[in-house]
Amino acid sequence: MNESNKEEIGFLIELAITGQADARQFEEVMTRVENEPEVGELYRQALAEHRLFEGQVPVAEKTLEQERVQQQAEQQRRQQENNLDLGM
Repeated sequence: MNESNKEEIGFLIELAITGQADARQFEEVMTRVENEPEVGELYRQALAEHRLFEGQVPVAEKTLEQERVQQQAEQQRRQQENNLDLGM
């Protein structure tokens, strides 16, 4: 499989895994997965990576929310300090 074919099937695999492929694209991917061992391996690898990242998204979102709360608290603290400094 040459590089451009690998990129094309990689793109189609990604569409299929994420549910963004139309019926024709999905059928093409599944046919190639069944008939071409190299494409089957690419599909299994992409699916495993997708599942791994899918599990990491909630952790990343929680971390971002914690950082946002900390930044807001720091900003409020600075604002209170500025208000006290201006009041003197």
